[in-house]
Amino acid sequence: MSLPSKDETMNFLANMIGEEVRAIEQDYGNGFVRLAVSEAARRQAKHDIRQVEDVVIELLRNARDAGAKTIYVATTTEGTRRTLVVLDDGQGIAEDMWEQIFEPRVTSKLETMRIDEWGVHGRGMALYSIKENVVSVKVASSEVGKGTSLVVEVDSELLPGRADQSTWPTVEHHERGLRIRGPRNIVRTIAEFSFAHPELSVYFGSIPEVISTVFKGEGEQWLGTALQECVDAQDLELEATACGLVTSERTAYRIISGQLAGAVHVREHLAADHLTPETVDAVSFETLEKDSRGLKIDPADLDAFCLDLEKAFDGLGEKYYLDLAGRVDVRHQGDTIRATFRFDKQ
Repeated sequence: MSLPSKDETMNFLANMIGEEVRAIEQDYGNGFVRLAVSEAARRQAKHDIRQVEDVVIELLRNARDAGAKTIYVATTTEGTRRTLVVLDDGQGIAEDMWEQIFEPRVTSKLETMRIDEWGVHGRGMALYSIKENVVSVKVASSEVGKGTSLVVEVDSELLPGRADQSTWPTVEHHERGLRIRGPRNIVRTIAEFSFAHPELSVYFGSIPEVISTVFKGEGEQWLGTALQECVDAQDLELEATACGLVTSERTAYRIISGQLAGAVHVREHLAADHLTPETVDAVSFETLEKDSRGLKIDPADLDAFCLDLEKAFDGLGEKYYLDLAGRVDVRHQGDTIRATFRFDKQ
């Protein structure tokens, strides 16, 4: 007789005692409780990832913190499903950790937590948060010292993204440096990350375009080397699929014969017509404009600003057991922006 699995045991307990009881570590009475660690982690995960662009930035930050110098982001859609593949040449993940990295509080950055433009990173919550909000996420391929390929499948009906995913951002000169403009979609997210990290090469395209770029590139001993060494379409199809870049033999043949264009080096593409090498590092992500009537804010930028404020509230809420009651109310008048946070005590 085999023992029940962990999931089977937890489901049995949940049915017996109820999800609400399992979520509570201690009941203080008068409506106050201490959440169980698992429930607190689950709530944080649901709050961290609000849209598909949040998934993209977390995967990019992970690749950066893994020591990657080159990152490829491939995306494809079919109906409401979007597949994201992020391939990097970072330090890689040992195979016995491929499942564990998606558990809460598992991190390789014990002493290197960092705060960047997108908040705190290194708490061991990014991949868990992604897992809790998408259809599936997995390590397609990885090896210590040779990089990693992660595949994420998203359902837009459960985790929305910007309606306009086809428009590329623009970069323009601004009195404070440079400014990235455009819908806050996936490619703008990648562009902002790329300009914030000029030391990295970040490519974006469809799955065939990314395969083509990796196949034609030059690399040392990393996951992409296997694609570069393919001599026929069948080999390229097999190696690309093993990296999570699922393709057909026909498409692989078109890549080998040079019929398909490659992915776009995001920073170089945007900088080509507007910037010089000396000014690329000076990019500013400011999206607010002033005119004689006061402040004007693009609704998409205001929405993104609200999401940032809600994420910033998490630390305070976790410390004092507070939950946001609805969206942050952000209003502007003249040269003033006011944000109101309404909360409930746990």
